[in-house]
Amino acid sequence: MNDGEIMLSLMEELREMPEFQTLEKIRHFGISLEIFEGNYGELVRHLEIHNNPRISMELMGVRNKAKLHAFRKEITRHLHNYIASALSLTDHARNHYRELYSHNDLFPEYQEEINKRFANNKLAVFIKDLRQYFQHYQVPGVSTRLVYKKDAPEFIMTFLLTIKGLRKFSGWHKLSQEFLREQTDDIDLLFIVNQYHKLILDFYDWFISKQLVIHEDDQIKVELHKEKMRKLEVMRILMDLLIHTPSPEDFETDLHRIFSDDEIDIMDITSGHKKIELIMNLLSQIKDLSEEERNSIFRVYQSNNS
Repeated sequence: MNDGEIMLSLMEELREMPEFQTLEKIRHFGISLEIFEGNYGELVRHLEIHNNPRISMELMGVRNKAKLHAFRKEITRHLHNYIASALSLTDHARNHYRELYSHNDLFPEYQEEINKRFANNKLAVFIKDLRQYFQHYQVPGVSTRLVYKKDAPEFIMTFLLTIKGLRKFSGWHKLSQEFLREQTDDIDLLFIVNQYHKLILDFYDWFISKQLVIHEDDQIKVELHKEKMRKLEVMRILMDLLIHTPSPEDFETDLHRIFSDDEIDIMDITSGHKKIELIMNLLSQIKDLSEEERNSIFRVYQSNNS
């Protein structure tokens, strides 16, 4: 079996490893969290622009009413996306948990932690119901409030959900109704979004930290197998260098296939002997380099300079 066939065999073995499949499911679930984070970032960025008096004062001018209205609609769109991704994340997490842990006793604390953090949390239930409001009732009414305080250096701008329209919806659960009754004024959207987001991130920080512990052995087994593949690939690259000298670009492309971005990014912003030293250090982590192999790496860059 030649090196290429051995590599293909190792890749197939990796894909068939239960530990690798589990870690891939965890990685895939992480996409849902990234989408949620991305929607939060977009919503907050637009709210902060709106709440910047230097910008909003201009939008509130008589000639810019259409722009202000369009900007409010854009914020509402981002709110819809954020809330939808929040509830999608909840569903995805539930399915992810069931797939990995419902048939074993690896993660018994999950449901207890869910109940403790969310079951009686009025804001969490309100956000959940607000998704139903969006989907099955109407787009919530919004407004802009401008306040001047003597002790503040500037006007204070706030983007608000109008409470009157929200209270007309009959689909609020008991805790959401209590949340709305407790509001003495229209709701500061940026404030409640930040509160809710912290609540969710705190939970997923806990969730992910538990998974890291549960699957520590899985990670070790997968990394050991990947190390076999990496070592074989390094040996192939070094063998090729002894036969012919590639261009620096081709050589570095091969290195990018082996090393992670974190390991190799610095290589792209260095040059000369410093870059060669870095490359040799990376390769030496996998295989002790012979003098001949070190010289062949030097030749890659010497030929480019000649």
